[in-house]
Amino acid sequence: MTADFDPRSNLKAMNLKQTIYAVFAAGLILLSGCSKEDNNMKTDVISSTNEKTAVTALTEEKGNSDEPKKISLKFGEKFQSDGARGVYERLDGAIICTKVEKDESAGVKRIVCLESKNPNARGSAIGTVAEESYDADFGDCSMLVSSDGLIYCSFRVNKYNYPSKGNSLHEIRISVSSDGGKTWSSLPPVASHTAHMTGYNENEIRGLWSSFLFETSEGEIQCYYDDENVCWKAGHQGHQWWMMKTLEKQSNEWSEAVTVSRTVGNTIARDGMGAVVETSGGTLVAVFESVRTTAPYRGCIRVVTSDDHGKTWSFSGKNGSDTRKILYAPKDKNFSALQPWITLLPNDVLLCSFITDEDNKTPDEVSTGSLHQSVKYMLSYDIGKTWEGPYTIDPDPVMKSPAIVYLKYGRFKGMLLYQARYGTSTIRRFVEITETN
Repeated sequence: MTADFDPRSNLKAMNLKQTIYAVFAAGLILLSGCSKEDNNMKTDVISSTNEKTAVTALTEEKGNSDEPKKISLKFGEKFQSDGARGVYERLDGAIICTKVEKDESAGVKRIVCLESKNPNARGSAIGTVAEESYDADFGDCSMLVSSDGLIYCSFRVNKYNYPSKGNSLHEIRISVSSDGGKTWSSLPPVASHTAHMTGYNENEIRGLWSSFLFETSEGEIQCYYDDENVCWKAGHQGHQWWMMKTLEKQSNEWSEAVTVSRTVGNTIARDGMGAVVETSGGTLVAVFESVRTTAPYRGCIRVVTSDDHGKTWSFSGKNGSDTRKILYAPKDKNFSALQPWITLLPNDVLLCSFITDEDNKTPDEVSTGSLHQSVKYMLSYDIGKTWEGPYTIDPDPVMKSPAIVYLKYGRFKGMLLYQARYGTSTIRRFVEITETN
């Protein structure tokens, strides 16, 4: 794409006449010249066939001025990009994200910060966030640009047979940059522990996995993360709870952990890989990957809230009941919904994107790590109490790790930027928001 590319012009050319209940159905993505060995594209634009407009169309009830205005989302053409799920907009309008580079000859892996001065441009490496030994399970980054312009990046490190055979090290680490992502320094780990395993048994795995960085309206930096160790120590082996810590800025130390979501008792919990937004009224709304509490325990998307900036969360009622709300679960309990991302739109409209295998003939076996999923989204006009959808973004069953960013700066201000992994590549799409009533 060139620097003169204007997604608004492209979208206007694509727009169908706005019609109630219009359905989005993206075509197959054509990836010429791309393979596992060589992800370079012959063109910056990934063409799509049968392109249509995604419209969320539910009309306002006449005479009721309290009803929120409904919106439509119009997705532009796909174009090749770089990086992973943790995409963020810098205060100057540039888009930053990360990718893990492997240097086998040097025996290391590096997390590299990528910068796109225009959201439609390919990213270029501007700095190294962190480095770790080649055998480490290293990455799964989240980025945050704070209100004072600092850039934070959190990531996981799981090292097995370390420091000796049969032992393992698990950490959520964080680095910070004060010069736009060129140079980075380390903060103390958000969470860290060592474990001893007598042999491979999934109930003995005590990893720290996905993380998500967030800044509240009070300026607090929070790190949310998946934790198997806290469950293990509480006697719930094989479970995973979603935890959060707050950065004490004066000391650069982390607070005591707060539980964001878990089950009560020994009901299976695999809560995590979530994202958080804050509404204009100060409510934190958190969506996350979870599992159903009955066999075959497939993935679903749940939501919890906090009205005290994250000190307490709505996962449990006063009587100990499970009050985690299901945002979305496929009708067939053999299929899954995974990898949610939440975006705050104007007027407190919430958008939750996720992947699902529900349109496949057979369900994925998630434990294999081989996913064949499409990307969909839901919308909420009442701070997450109810959700409308799902609506399809990408039906191609090779998608994963979707993220949608509301652009606040630069010449694309007021639009959305959608990013997802397509096989071994990354795609982006601009998204225009319009009111339908």
